[in-house]
Amino acid sequence: MDELRNNVDYQDKCNEENIIETNKDCNKTNSKDYCSFCENIKIDSNIPNLMVMPILSKRIFDFVCLKDEQFKYDPCVRFYIEDDNYCDGDPICIDHVCAEYDFIGLRDKVLDGKMDSQNLKFHATNDSLYVCSINCGCSSENDEVYLYDEYVANIKEVQIDNNPNNHKVSIKSRIFEENLTFYICNLKIIASGKIGGKYFRASTKPYTGELSNCSKDYEWDPGFKPVDFYSRVDIPRVGKKVSIFEEFKGYLTIDCINTYDTYKKDNELLASFDASIEYSLLINKKIYTVIKEKLSVLTINQNIICCPENRAMLKSPSYCSLNGINRSDLNI
Repeated sequence: MDELRNNVDYQDKCNEENIIETNKDCNKTNSKDYCSFCENIKIDSNIPNLMVMPILSKRIFDFVCLKDEQFKYDPCVRFYIEDDNYCDGDPICIDHVCAEYDFIGLRDKVLDGKMDSQNLKFHATNDSLYVCSINCGCSSENDEVYLYDEYVANIKEVQIDNNPNNHKVSIKSRIFEENLTFYICNLKIIASGKIGGKYFRASTKPYTGELSNCSKDYEWDPGFKPVDFYSRVDIPRVGKKVSIFEEFKGYLTIDCINTYDTYKKDNELLASFDASIEYSLLINKKIYTVIKEKLSVLTINQNIICCPENRAMLKSPSYCSLNGINRSDLNI
């Protein structure tokens, strides 16, 4: 959102008449152009001395939080053990499992949706771009994949409700999106525990690709379905221009793992074992309807600022006294 900040620029040159007293510990080179920083600023809060500043702001008119959660079970996922200092036949005991990945997002720069049965296009924002560098041989894609998790749709004109008996300031609109296919970057499932009393760490082969349509060359297919979202949000009834923002956040979690395999060396570079896993995908979505408003804000005139505690004063005593600030209140 737009913010209004009033900062005192302490780098400006100060006239000698504006300096009442300076801190002797400060390293000053020329008293004529020295300006001391004020820690405890005395501010004139009289209403007649305040100034009105017009601003153009963005205001969140309404927001909705949605989620889609899917659960899956795979009876056979292959893990590769990082070390080989174990004996054949040792039992494998798994103590911990987790999913490690860089990002979950959408590849589409434009999402097609519906708003009250009318076509609506959401465009990816530049700030949401994530460049996924593929560091495995698990994908036929290029070395980089562009992913997004924030989108915006701008509605130039909202249909105006001219019913004089309707005093509501907003109307409910339906927003629908379907078949959203999420993409994961550099996914690995990591398991750790003990083999025959010795610590081990194992992981699946890294994967970058769709979560709903995995490559046949990959050993594990996540198998999630494309996601649909439906919501009802408020938009202004009076015909203001509206921007609709969407934010997606994805989380892949391994809930449970189990194996009955024992350690077995083979001719492969890394020994492996198979395990069954239960896992879930959670997609959170936030929708904001945002409007622009012209506002008048009461703010402090930064020319009416004086500094206490024997440091410095940005304006002369005569100026402060004219604006209701006593030197005795400043301890100078």
